[in-house]
Amino acid sequence: NTLANTIAHLRFGVVRRVWRKPGTLFSVAGPDGVGKSTFIEVLADRLAELQVKDQKAIRIEHFRPRLLPNINTLLTGKAETVAENHNPHRAMPVGTLSSIFRIAYYWIDYVIGYWGKLRSQAIRGQTIVFDRYFYDFVVDPRRTRLSLPGWVPRALLALTPKPDLVFFLDADADEIYARKQELPLKEIARQLDQYRVLVDRFPKRFVRLDASQTPDKVAADAIKAVVTRCYRKIER
Repeated sequence: NTLANTIAHLRFGVVRRVWRKPGTLFSVAGPDGVGKSTFIEVLADRLAELQVKDQKAIRIEHFRPRLLPNINTLLTGKAETVAENHNPHRAMPVGTLSSIFRIAYYWIDYVIGYWGKLRSQAIRGQTIVFDRYFYDFVVDPRRTRLSLPGWVPRALLALTPKPDLVFFLDADADEIYARKQELPLKEIARQLDQYRVLVDRFPKRFVRLDASQTPDKVAADAIKAVVTRCYRKIER
């Protein structure tokens, strides 16, 4: 009995240190202008209340783990800057070889960033919410100047660590364009269609939210999904 209890205690200690609980890694998807930033702010508050955590324990990350520097920073040494009110498609796509290097480099950042940074943060009690994620390479490769066949990012997506849930903010393309004109109306509609394909393809991971509602109502629907999809999973 003593030996069995000792083994059980050691096993529990190992699991507690290496098991990431469901409901600690999320991402938010949608085209520019759909209201991701506002939604994430409200969602962070609701997650802190739900999980009984300090607001500082809810970490907001943009696009990727950033364990590796931006490619431009890597090549030029210049600090990475995020401009506001810009056209995300202003730069022309690069060639095939450069595209392969770019997507491979950033995919490595997702893999080692998850295992070397995100997972340990979640195990220590933090919750991470991404504004965009690897899915953007599938839906909007032009944003990162890629010019590759669609199967390439889809293949790498299959090998990428996934969030527990992906909140897709869906709305009418005309409504989104009225909020922000960084992308043409046709491009916004195309991205919405691509995200809807992902929702149908991965129904257990994606949560489709009506972004035409108030941020509080959208966040409330998101929290309901967290409880029903993540916490009931723990119970099972």
